[in-house]
Amino acid sequence: MSGTALAAQLSPTGEGNGIGIFNASSALAGVVGAAGGGWLAKQWGEGAVTIFGVVGIVIGLAVSGRILSTNGDKKSS
Repeated sequence: MSGTALAAQLSPTGEGNGIGIFNASSALAGVVGAAGGGWLAKQWGEGAVTIFGVVGIVIGLAVSGRILSTNGDKKSS
């Protein structure tokens, strides 16, 4: 619920476009996550899914932190 509200509020292209992009990216993430998790489990076992999941979260947090610090620099200028 809060994700859709934030997508609508923070979208620079308007609420409709923001929610559409949010829904499309959520659906794509679900498909890629399910297919990728199944493939990883088949190739290297179920433990690999957890390891790759943690690596993905760390990368996502690093990218998010980088984006937030870059946007913060622009707002203060």
